[in-house]
Amino acid sequence: ILDLKLLKKQVKAYRNFTFASHAELKTIMKVNCVTPFSLVYLSTAKVQIVIAKSLLQETSINFHPLDGRFTTRISFDDLELFLKSLGRYRDVQFVDI
Repeated sequence: ILDLKLLKKQVKAYRNFTFASHAELKTIMKVNCVTPFSLVYLSTAKVQIVIAKSLLQETSINFHPLDGRFTTRISFDDLELFLKSLGRYRDVQFVDI
C-alpha cells in the first residue's frame, strides 16, 4: 500500500496527488503508460522523477518499453545511465515508500 500523504511530505508536494487520465498521459508522456523510457519525449522538467530507495538494492527492475503490452528488464545501474544521458538524474528524488 502506498501512503500518498507520506509521499507528499517526502517530495515536498504543495498539493495532493492526482492520477493522470489516459489522455493526459498521452499528452505529457507521449505513451499511455508510466515508464522512465518516455522521458526521452519530454522537453521540460514537467514530470518529477521519484524512485523508491528499495529499488537501489534490486539486481534488475521491469518497465514497459513504451508499450504497455510488453515488459523489459534492466539493471538499476542501466536506469541510472539512461537518466544521466537525458540530463535528468539530478532531478531524481529517492524516497522511502
